[in-house]
Amino acid sequence: MSAASHEHQQALILQADGKLALAEDFCQAALRIKRAEERDTEMAGILNTLASIRLDLGDATEARRDAICAVEILADRGDPGKDAEADRLRVRSLCLIARSHMQMHEYDQARPLLERALTLAGFCLEEESAEQCHVLLLLGKLCHQAGHWHEAHEYYLRALHMAEQTFDAYHGEVANACHHLAQLAEGWAKPEDLHPYARLGYEIRSSIFGSTHPLTAAAQGGWAMVLEQMGDTRDANDKYLHALAIFDRHFAGEQCELSVNPELLRDYAVCLRGATRHLIAEGRGADACEFSERAQQVFERVLGKRHPFVKQCRREHQALLRSTPRGRRHSRYSAWEWWRSFSFIR
Repeated sequence: MSAASHEHQQALILQADGKLALAEDFCQAALRIKRAEERDTEMAGILNTLASIRLDLGDATEARRDAICAVEILADRGDPGKDAEADRLRVRSLCLIARSHMQMHEYDQARPLLERALTLAGFCLEEESAEQCHVLLLLGKLCHQAGHWHEAHEYYLRALHMAEQTFDAYHGEVANACHHLAQLAEGWAKPEDLHPYARLGYEIRSSIFGSTHPLTAAAQGGWAMVLEQMGDTRDANDKYLHALAIFDRHFAGEQCELSVNPELLRDYAVCLRGATRHLIAEGRGADACEFSERAQQVFERVLGKRHPFVKQCRREHQALLRSTPRGRRHSRYSAWEWWRSFSFIR
C-alpha cells in the first residue's frame, strides 16, 4: 500500500467514526502526496472523500471545488462505460456536487446533477444497485427539502424496493429508506400510510444495533413523528422521550468523543423538538431547556459553532429559553435516569 493510500484509508476510518477534523487532515496529507505523482482514479477518490468530509463540516464551497476537480481528473480516463471504478467515482462526484448545492438550498442546480448520476449508475453500474439506491435517496431528500413531498415519496419508495431486492429484507439500507419515508409525516395528508415504514425501520435497526443505540433512537423518533401526525400524541410523546433519553445518555459528558455523524445529530434535533413540545405542555419547561442546552453543547463540540446546522439549532435553543420560564435545578438531570424510573419500556 502506498503512502497516499495509507493516509486515505486512515481518513476513511476517521470519517466513519465521525472524527471529521482529523479525517480532513489525513485526507489533505494523502492529497499532497498524490499531487507529486500521477493524476489518476486514486487521486479522484481522495478528492471525493475530502469533499464528503467538508460537506459534513458545513463547507459546501470547498467541497464543491474538490468534487469538480475529481470530475476533471476522471474526464481524462475516457468515456463512461469503460472503467467501472472510474464510473463509480463519477457517480459519487456528481452526488457530492449536488449535495453542496442542496446545503446552500440551490435545489434547481442540484437536481440535474442527481438525475445525471442516476442515469450513469443505471447504464454503467447496472449490477451495482447500491449506487442507484444511494442516488435515489438523495433525490428523495432533495425533493423533501424543496417541499415536493409526493416526488420525495416516490423516490424513497424506489430506493426501498431497490434495497429490498439488492440486500435482504432486514438490511440497514432498507431501514434507511424506511426512516426517510417516516420523516415525510409532517407534510403528508395521510400519515397512517407511512406508519408501516416507520415501524419497520425501527424494528430493523433495533434488531441490528439493539434498542438503546442512537441509530435506533433516530428511527424511534421518526416513528414518533408519524404517530404525532396521526393524532396518537400519547404514544408519540412516550417514543420522543425515550429516544431523547437514549441520545442524552449516549452523548453525556465525554461519551461522545466527537464520534458522531451530522445526520445522527439532525435526528437528535428532531427528537429534541418533539420531546420539548411534550415537556412544555406538561409544565416542565426547566427540563426542556436543560435537555436543549446539553444537546446544543454536543452539536457545537462535534461540528463547531460556525456550522449552518449548529447556527439553526442555536436559534431554536435561544427561542426556547426566551419563551420558557426556568426553575432552579441543583443537580444534573438525566433523561435516561428519569426514563428508567418508569415501570415500562417502549
